[in-house]
Amino acid sequence: MRLPSVVSSGFPYLRPAGPLTPKGRERRSDILRAARKVFEERGFLDTRVSDIVAAAGVAQGTFYSYFDSKEAVFTEVAQQVVATMKDCTPSSSGTSTRWSGSGGPWSGSSRRSGPTPS
Repeated sequence: MRLPSVVSSGFPYLRPAGPLTPKGRERRSDILRAARKVFEERGFLDTRVSDIVAAAGVAQGTFYSYFDSKEAVFTEVAQQVVATMKDCTPSSSGTSTRWSGSGGPWSGSSRRSGPTPS
């Protein structure tokens, strides 16, 4: 079983990352997709682990097989978003590469979270 280094309360330690079978990797991806969706809809502060597991269709114990906390899953979701944004930077020819994801806040939605500038 793979044991990634995780930091909690400032002290690094090792913990199992959950099942590494193809089904386990798929389940982890499902949880990450559901977490991103819930974070986008509710925001970090209003999201609970119970909201994420309901959206993913898994039990809370399953969530904790893969992630230590809401903060841990949020960190990974944020890292994926940043990586995707880096992939969408202008190319050497000066043109932007197209968004290759499916959905998400950059897929044509003009939803804003604050007041519209005058």
